[in-house]
Amino acid sequence: MSTSIIEIPLFTQFTRFETKMNLNNELFYLNFHYNKRAEIYDLYYLIDVDVDKKYFKIRCSDTDNFDREAVIEIQDSTGNDGYYTIKRVHEDSPFLTLQVREIIANATIDGKVGVNRSGSWFLDISDSDNNKIISGIRLATNMPVDYQYDSFANKPDGHLIFLEMSGKKLEVGRFDLGDKGRLIFVPSSELDLEELVALSISIFQDTGFQDTGSDTPVGGWA
Repeated sequence: MSTSIIEIPLFTQFTRFETKMNLNNELFYLNFHYNKRAEIYDLYYLIDVDVDKKYFKIRCSDTDNFDREAVIEIQDSTGNDGYYTIKRVHEDSPFLTLQVREIIANATIDGKVGVNRSGSWFLDISDSDNNKIISGIRLATNMPVDYQYDSFANKPDGHLIFLEMSGKKLEVGRFDLGDKGRLIFVPSSELDLEELVALSISIFQDTGFQDTGSDTPVGGWA
């Protein structure tokens, strides 16, 4: 792997911060901001229901959106549609068992569990004079976050890829930057866009990274 791949410093203590980076010999400002209102509604098919123990079981290995006292919605079921409050979560990868406080009326195993996924991180890119080039790129995992802006003038000559470190392509939450998530920059001369989309998390395990950015943010807001 080429040594020109760069890791971008990320700072977990802020909900908004800006860092200044030299990307492919050009200076850019990267402004990260977390939007807790940018929720996404996820649906999981039910694979088991127990009316006595009051639980629903789904195929899912991410517990982040199923906290105790979180509210889930059952849809398209036989007799169980409605809202339920999680009492306890049991993880048995790749499954989650969601014990609820409310009565489950019907033992038929059908329907879906709906839950609001937590908010998302977004990225703005500005040039060396702090003129904004691109606004509001959502940090999708394990693919170039700027792929839809490839034709924009004055953007960095390469691609930013947000890697989710568990390898499960989970969304990265409020406090996960720098822990579950890593952001790297790959110059255009290294890989084409098709190769970048297929890039796996193993890229981060390579020893060929340069840390050419500052170790403190230009500005940060909690």
